[in-house]
Amino acid sequence: MIGIGKVGSTASFLIAMDGLAGELLLWNRTGSVARAEAVDIQQASAFIPRRVTVRAGEAEDTAGSDILVMCASVPKPRDMADRSQLASGNAALIRELLPRFTARSPEATIVNVTKPLDAMTGRIQEVSGLPWQRVIGTGTLVDSTRFRNLLSQRVGIHPLDLKACVVGEHGETQFAA
Repeated sequence: MIGIGKVGSTASFLIAMDGLAGELLLWNRTGSVARAEAVDIQQASAFIPRRVTVRAGEAEDTAGSDILVMCASVPKPRDMADRSQLASGNAALIRELLPRFTARSPEATIVNVTKPLDAMTGRIQEVSGLPWQRVIGTGTLVDSTRFRNLLSQRVGIHPLDLKACVVGEHGETQFAA
């Protein structure tokens, strides 16, 4: 997990609790943030029926990773009108960070969460040189989960029993289906 802010820490927790990885390494520019989050998730894993190892580390420690999840971002401006304001800063961040990880895991698939999502997913493919099939953007997944949750509260049905999603480009042009 590259970038342990709100999204990176939440995704890390869900991956560990759902048993989607046997080992999860958290990386953040501020190492103490990754270490604290790794300890919390590792301790919470005592309540799940499968073993998972969660730890913080450096880029070198990610060598041989099957999947790299890009959650890193520049700080969000207080007066941000839309996600496109993050584009130039996050593009520079991707150019700076990504080679450290892809050089150590050249066979990895990259899952992107960094905003603006579609533009940064394209930038990741460009910077990494990976085939498009190995660079995946989460698209409107988070928006779809929010939509399903709101619908479930409104109609009194569990979110897993709803088939509803948000489609289009993540941002102003997306719509509920």
